[in-house]
Amino acid sequence: MHPGNGSVAVCHSCGRPLCITCAVPVRGEVFGTECLPEVLGPDTQAPRAVPARARNRAFDLVGVGFAVAAAASVVPWTRFGIASGMFGAWGILRLRWSSLAAFAALAGLLLWIGLRVKDRIDTPGGIALFVLAAGSITGSVLHVLNPPPFTHAWLGPWAAIPAAGLAACAAVRTIVRPSRANAPDIP
Repeated sequence: MHPGNGSVAVCHSCGRPLCITCAVPVRGEVFGTECLPEVLGPDTQAPRAVPARARNRAFDLVGVGFAVAAAASVVPWTRFGIASGMFGAWGILRLRWSSLAAFAALAGLLLWIGLRVKDRIDTPGGIALFVLAAGSITGSVLHVLNPPPFTHAWLGPWAAIPAAGLAACAAVRTIVRPSRANAPDIP
């Protein structure tokens, strides 16, 4: 049995507890991979161990970047006046550059969650994540360069720019070098 995996059956030949990876049903009974050759006969080979799926760390960094960029839209984006309160980036009455950054960060986070849940780490998804990260960077930088009248950029854009930059770089990494977990098996 593999350490850390729960037992799902007992080998009918030797009585060892078996995890889901090692349990092999044969003719209504369950056997371990070591006992399988004696049950099936000498001409058969024991099945190969199933490799664990590798985590795509670059894809995880995309999610971290979008989560921080979306969280940055909650803090004030200016010291006073327009966009100075909580959720300062969300221009409800008038759209601003900070609104572009906030919408792109939230859309990127939601897309990342959807791709992670469906386990669809692929090139089209990576490109869409990169575009949303670039939109968040663009909105944040334009807010810094052109803040609302009579004020200047404060906390939010300075946190959103590096976070969205992390998401963009990790998305490029995901596009250029996809995870081996999604690669086809080559004998």
